[in-house]
Amino acid sequence: MAKTALSRQLQALQTSAPAHVSAVRQAKSSLLFSAEELSNYEIDDIFQIGVKGLQQLTKIDTKFSGYETSLFSVESKKFQRLVETKETNRNVSKILGDFLSLVSPYMHLLSAQEALEWLVFRYRVHEFEPDSFLGCILPHHDSKIFVRALQLLSFKEPTHKYHWLYGTQKNGTFLAKSMICTRVASDMGFLKFILSIWKNILKAHEHKPEAVQSIISFVTSTVMGSLENTPVFSEVQTSTIVNAIAPRISSRTDAQSRAGALMILGQLARKAILSTAVLEMLVLRLSEDIGNVSSLKMLVILYQYQQATLTSFPQKSLSFLHENASSFVEALNSIAIAGFHIHPFISILVGELVKYLGFEDARCKSLQETLSLIVNEVRLHQKDAASVISAMIEVIVEHLADNDYTSLVTKLLKSLLMTCERVYSVAYDQALRAIFQRKDESEPRMVKAKEKLCSILGFDSSLIEGDGTTLFMKMHNPDYVIRQQAVAALVDSLNSGKIVLSDSVMECIIDALEDSNPNVVSEALKIGSSVLQLPVEKVALALKKVLTPCKAGDPNLWSEAEEKAVFLLCNVLYSSEKTSKMVAETMLILVPHFFNESSPILRGASESVFAKDFPIICELASAKIDKRLKIIRKSQLFMSDKESYNIFIEKAVNLVGTTGDAVTIVSHLLILSTEDLPVKQASCIIETLLAKSNEVVDMPISLKEDGTLHLQKLMNDIVNYPKISTELLCLKLRDGKLLLLRLQWYQLN
Repeated sequence: MAKTALSRQLQALQTSAPAHVSAVRQAKSSLLFSAEELSNYEIDDIFQIGVKGLQQLTKIDTKFSGYETSLFSVESKKFQRLVETKETNRNVSKILGDFLSLVSPYMHLLSAQEALEWLVFRYRVHEFEPDSFLGCILPHHDSKIFVRALQLLSFKEPTHKYHWLYGTQKNGTFLAKSMICTRVASDMGFLKFILSIWKNILKAHEHKPEAVQSIISFVTSTVMGSLENTPVFSEVQTSTIVNAIAPRISSRTDAQSRAGALMILGQLARKAILSTAVLEMLVLRLSEDIGNVSSLKMLVILYQYQQATLTSFPQKSLSFLHENASSFVEALNSIAIAGFHIHPFISILVGELVKYLGFEDARCKSLQETLSLIVNEVRLHQKDAASVISAMIEVIVEHLADNDYTSLVTKLLKSLLMTCERVYSVAYDQALRAIFQRKDESEPRMVKAKEKLCSILGFDSSLIEGDGTTLFMKMHNPDYVIRQQAVAALVDSLNSGKIVLSDSVMECIIDALEDSNPNVVSEALKIGSSVLQLPVEKVALALKKVLTPCKAGDPNLWSEAEEKAVFLLCNVLYSSEKTSKMVAETMLILVPHFFNESSPILRGASESVFAKDFPIICELASAKIDKRLKIIRKSQLFMSDKESYNIFIEKAVNLVGTTGDAVTIVSHLLILSTEDLPVKQASCIIETLLAKSNEVVDMPISLKEDGTLHLQKLMNDIVNYPKISTELLCLKLRDGKLLLLRLQWYQLN
């Protein structure tokens, strides 16, 4: 602190100062007193005030004690700056600047103001060190002490660099934060000055960083405010800010300063275009603590807003990633949950990691482990996953164009891609479609690479077309004609034994069975007995959709598909698995057609293996519509199969409560009306009907003594009620409105 040198200079001053200079009583300024009040104080009085303030500050921070023998020594009472050499004044100025940086966070305290009073009175610090003095008080721009201290400075001349403060000084008002931000945005010199306040005060408080929180907040909000209100920041301004905050963003000892630097960097990333060199430096610094949520957030923001420049991830940063893989994944998931768009960052990162799959040294194997952890543990939004999966596949295809993977790496790749397919099925399909539909005729090596990729994924190479696309991709084409042709080719290849039923082929067939176009579905249903190789539950669900009464489009267009579907359901599928569950599922699918007199589906079912085991199907198909409910009441729907019956009742109740299909609701309601239902189940049905009905019809319901419910005379009441036509009984909508029943309770006496 140059205390010894200053003390010697002050001591020498006592003997060497000219008598006429020391005797002159110059006009003095004061921070605490008016000119009239100051005239009542002697130099010893002001000195004692300053010393008292310093002593109080020393209790807060012992670093202030170092100034007792320099700025606040007894010898300082006779110090005259005007008669000192330039070197002496330069040394004094350095000490005063350090003190002002140290005292700045405490300017709201009277003790700090008392200490500063001595520096104003004796050293005329506001005249000789105006920058340091302004830097000390500016963070307190909205306080009374700032207003008072600003009066001591002189910048009346229009050419003065701080002349823009003259109006505030003249009016004796607080300085608005917006005014500071505007000046920072337009004045390069003032921007540097604001950043120097941060640097100088942090340096003065290295031993006690928690003391400068208010200063950090001031600088951070000022720079961010200037960025927010400036359409375009120049390259010089940007580099100035980056150079100031770069040392702070990777600090592990000063959390407050680091947080402020990251906030400024985040705003800068959104508002300015950063150079490649700057971005690489920032990414490397942030990667040093990549498992930290704050550092990772900033990496995500940089890759989101600087996509044009940030197209890779530094190799050196990958080492930090592996060392912090677990904490990285945990932090990344928390960021994603918070709503950050992580896919630009994770897409590039995953692409870089995939490049190391072709190597087998220890470092590459560790990066492979990191890649596996990311793919299996990081959770993306479905809409974002496509770009990440595409990045993976792009790198894989590029590698396969000229090289092969080892069997171990191939196994790992398949596992990773299958994880993507399971978790992000839609995004996975989109990514594959983009790869396979891309035209690569001019590059046979890329077509070959796609063949290798198909092999890894389990696709048969015979499914690859000459243009590099596949039947798999064509089956997802928006044009139903292309989909229909692709399904026909796939089913033909499967039935003829040209291809085996891999997982991918299986999913293609299931997707085709659930297609919205009847022609595509009809082609898929030509699979015949090969359907038995598919999962029974998935096939049953797909057939249920085909056979539902209410489908989009012209019902006549579905007739061929319905005929094939009912054959597969009631003959092929039922014959292979005559379980209680299969019986119940089949009956649930057929019920909506029980009350449609001309239903070809019921007619097709009556000629099936299923109808031979359950003759009621044939009886219903041949009966008139108004007799069918009576047949159901008198006959046993499931004969003696009680287990199938119980499964059916449970599923029927749930179905009425969940489906939006009017035909299905009413038809199952009619079936349930033939049974005595537990109160809880019947109540569920009633509440559902009330919630779904647009036009309401009152019907009575009785509560039996044994606590069960019975929907009385439901068939007769529907037929006889004047507002309900026979068309409703045939399960159609009237005037676009859903006609349902409001079931009212009454107690039987």
